[in-house]
Amino acid sequence: MKEDNVRKGFFERDEFLRVREHLPAEIQPVATFAYYTGCRKFQILSLRWEQVDLERGIARLEVGETKNGEARVIPFCLGVAGRTEGSEGPAG
Repeated sequence: MKEDNVRKGFFERDEFLRVREHLPAEIQPVATFAYYTGCRKFQILSLRWEQVDLERGIARLEVGETKNGEARVIPFCLGVAGRTEGSEGPAG
């Protein structure tokens, strides 16, 4: 059976940055992580620090935390990581 879950409506980087500047400060790190990694809100908000390796620039989603139920490693750029430091959780 063919799935029809093709992603649509991508933001170009400049469009995303313009939208992000209007978000409340506490939401901006979550939006940034989502934009650059493609993770869903629930995945980001449920991340725990033990799943995040800032040195290597990766976050691990465990079995059952992804759409297909499989574990996944998400690479992220250091700029995204820098926006999370000093916050209560990995995403903000």
